Amino acid sequence: MAYAEFFLGHMWGNRVFRETPHDGMIGMSTYAYSPFLCICRVHLRDGSVVKLDRYIDFEMGDFYNRKHPNSARDNQSPASCHLEAGP
Repeated sequence: MAYAEFFLGHMWGNRVFRETPHDGMIGMSTYAYSPFLCICRVHLRDGSVVKLDRYIDFEMGDFYNRKHPNSARDNQSPASCHLEAGP
């Protein structure tokens, strides 16, 4: 992966957030008052682009924390979200 671009919608100023890999992962964290759609373009080193989308609902946070009890995300508030894409 070369970099990823995340678009979260009008509540984030209709901005595109560009993220680069850190330790083989690309991601971002955010806070929100309600569910939202995240659209992501992952730019690969060979020049190709993968488009992803995900509906973010914070009710899944408790489920994730139960499945990953040692995750650093456990320290986030229930209204936080961490998005990441692996190699």
